[in-house]
Amino acid sequence: MIGGFDEKKLVSLAQTLTQSAEQAFERRLWVWMGDRLTIGRAVLALQKACEASARQIFVCDRVTGNLQAHLGREIDLCIFCPDDLAQKGAIDASALGILAGAIKAGGLLVLALPQKEAWPDLFGRRPFEKRLLRILEGDSGVIVTDLESSLADGRIPFKNDETARGEEAAEAQRRSQAGAQEEQDRIVDDLAGTLCGSHKKTAVLLGVRGRGKSSALGRALARALFFKEGRALVTAPSKASVQTLFDGTERELWALKAAQARTADAFDAQEGDPPGDRAIEVWVQAQMTRLRFLSFGSLLEGPDDADWLLVDEAAAFPIDHLQALNRRFPRCLFSSTVQGYEGTGRGFLLKFKEMLARARKPFNWMTLKKPWRYREGDPLESLLNRILVLHSEEPEKGAGDGALNLKADPNALAIGRIAQETLAEDEADLAKFLGLLNAAHYRTSVFDAAFLLDGEALTLYAGKLGSALPGVLLLQTEDPLPEPLGRETCEGRRRPQGHLLQAVLAAHSGAFGAVSLKLGRVLRIAVEPLAQNQGLGRALLGKMEREAKEAGLDAVGASFGATPALLSFWCGAGYSLLRIGVEKGESSGLQSAVVLKALSKKGESLVASEAPVFKRRLASQLLGPLQDMDPALALAILRFSDPMPLCLDDRDWRDLKAICFFGRGPMQAQKLLFDFACALLADRTLKSPGGAEAIFCQARDPLCKKLSQQSLGFLQRGFLKRAPKALCDGLAEEDSHR
Repeated sequence: MIGGFDEKKLVSLAQTLTQSAEQAFERRLWVWMGDRLTIGRAVLALQKACEASARQIFVCDRVTGNLQAHLGREIDLCIFCPDDLAQKGAIDASALGILAGAIKAGGLLVLALPQKEAWPDLFGRRPFEKRLLRILEGDSGVIVTDLESSLADGRIPFKNDETARGEEAAEAQRRSQAGAQEEQDRIVDDLAGTLCGSHKKTAVLLGVRGRGKSSALGRALARALFFKEGRALVTAPSKASVQTLFDGTERELWALKAAQARTADAFDAQEGDPPGDRAIEVWVQAQMTRLRFLSFGSLLEGPDDADWLLVDEAAAFPIDHLQALNRRFPRCLFSSTVQGYEGTGRGFLLKFKEMLARARKPFNWMTLKKPWRYREGDPLESLLNRILVLHSEEPEKGAGDGALNLKADPNALAIGRIAQETLAEDEADLAKFLGLLNAAHYRTSVFDAAFLLDGEALTLYAGKLGSALPGVLLLQTEDPLPEPLGRETCEGRRRPQGHLLQAVLAAHSGAFGAVSLKLGRVLRIAVEPLAQNQGLGRALLGKMEREAKEAGLDAVGASFGATPALLSFWCGAGYSLLRIGVEKGESSGLQSAVVLKALSKKGESLVASEAPVFKRRLASQLLGPLQDMDPALALAILRFSDPMPLCLDDRDWRDLKAICFFGRGPMQAQKLLFDFACALLADRTLKSPGGAEAIFCQARDPLCKKLSQQSLGFLQRGFLKRAPKALCDGLAEEDSHR
């Protein structure tokens, strides 16, 4: 007996729970309660037992970066004892989700907590944690063991008669495995067809965790290796995460060759070896040499010496890089988790599908729905879905706009704050809230529910129409930064968490005054598709802005992946565009935009000083590092950047005439021509000597047409070559007036 409990009884209980879970082909959550010393000794006891039985065990005592390496792995027993629980009073939701995803059927996830009487002092004070404890206490499938009392008197505690599953559980397991096998076989056939086909093609495999995506990719690749001559490259966030894929390939190759050997008189007619395990093993290992793993960075820089490319967990990589790889390799398989631990949002799926459609290469879009590593209705999966709200339903697009008619009865629509405590108590609204955010955002995370409910300096707004929740908004307050943190942020040496607007404006745009202001950042705003285009987004912003002004905020803004539609929304709502990132975001593959709207005199001063700076820099950016930007986005930036009025003096007009009439190279006056184009786009009257309004009127339409048709290269190439013709007409008219 150690630490107040019997070590043998603990190991016996673990074995009993494991046997019960194996019989039911499911996984369990086992909650320990005890002091730190007792839990440490219990961990050592199970480690010794697992080592003796060759079972895989992983002990996680803190949230570390290597947790991502466990994505895609299979573990028998995982013990999660949060080391920072006593200090921070928090259970990391991301770690809990990742670790649960690695548990296979018959496995246990142990959550080690202090004694129950210590819970109020350590955690459970915040909404998400209160809700977590409420779910754990109310779930009949959770096994709770007090290491001191439950194991001291010889009793082994169970709920719902864990040991009496019997034939009913075995039959459920058989049905579950048969259904999953049938679904995977069908999809493996389709994936193998993509790899073995004579035409270039792409396939995308989606599914939540535990559906066997990696195994399906491996089996499809094995069939390609068996039937075709070729080489394959595999990439993923980590090499450890594709071990299941490699194992699936090896098992399938073995099965295919063994089946072939049973129907042949000899295993290899040329060598004369009879069919047998050793011969098959040698052949399988030879085929596996045609399969190679490369890190994503090495793959981008490496040679195109492969016939097939497989990308596991594609959402972990920038979408423009995925696009480049899809163009480089003739036949590609991509997989991605659409819910849960890897954090793939619906936004990624939509952008990825758009990217594939533009590639002019046929593609298949498939989804694995049935669990592969455990039965349907697995208790641990159901519990984690509840805790992390992974079952939130994303709104579907309907047949047309106006299915939710917000204008029919404006008084029925209630827009206002919703307290985090209130949302934590309402499971239906919480699921709707997160469902909307997941549908609108590029990437989601298992931490979303915890952040939504427990996030500091966070204000939630919702638009409610009866029981419907058609629109939501999240605002995070960024308080002024103290010295010397503010100075270090301006210098780019520090980037305080939760102060993105201040850091970006100060460090990247040189707006040092931003660190001394109180700002509000709209983290996310989402409107259900059936309620869009009815002003709900503007109404949410308006409500938020009024309350933010009353709360003393100097300005509110947002940072987002720039698209023409989003720029139109934000700038149309009165926000000023103050920055466009030169490099594309790793997740979205888009340039980031920063917009701001002043709410106080200090805020007005910041916007008034920074807007002209952005306008002056825009020309050099679009003529330089942003010259390959999507044309539609470039035009939107020009339209919404509010270019400064163009004032031409006599010298400018002489330069324009020399370009138009005397063959001077346009590159010598590219800035002047660029400013001219910006003025035309902004529909501004040119202010110059001699009544140049006539030139504006005559040149506007043809230039705008060119700008909308040409790629952004017009700013440095196409426009500078074609502009003189449009200007000649205007200047000729000007000469007639002089």
